Amino acid sequence: MTLNELIGIAAGGYPDAQVLEYWDTKNERPMKNPKAGDTLAYFIAVEIAETFHKDASDEEQIQEAVRVLNQASRDICSVMGALDERVKKESATKPEIIVVVDGGLVQRVFANGPVGDVEVIDLDVSDFATQEELEEGDKKRERVTQIAASKEVWTEAW
Repeated sequence: MTLNELIGIAAGGYPDAQVLEYWDTKNERPMKNPKAGDTLAYFIAVEIAETFHKDASDEEQIQEAVRVLNQASRDICSVMGALDERVKKESATKPEIIVVVDGGLVQRVFANGPVGDVEVIDLDVSDFATQEELEEGDKKRERVTQIAASKEVWTEAW
């Protein structure tokens, strides 16, 4: 079996035979193709080319290609598992919080995970507020501005 034949078999199993977009049949070697955009197809072409032995039987060629692609598949699955675990860990540490307001007042707060203290900063000021109440409202607004600017500590959830 030639390397071109082996690549042809692999390309037949890949969507739209994209492996061939990264294969130089004249020189029997992988080639970069910036217009194709499928680096996995390029990876497959490289892996098969790097493990090809012209003196091996057809069966040995196919078995070796399957072996290296199985290893790559295990590696990809391992990476996917690590990423999935990170997502699960992140979502487990970031509970969803629901604040129920009725009649202009916070009535209840729900969370689907552990939560520290919940603080409600009421920025509403009476239409007939005193100077002291207006100043207190300004202080609260400034505090919210500072919290919003502290992105390494606080995340705006909504």
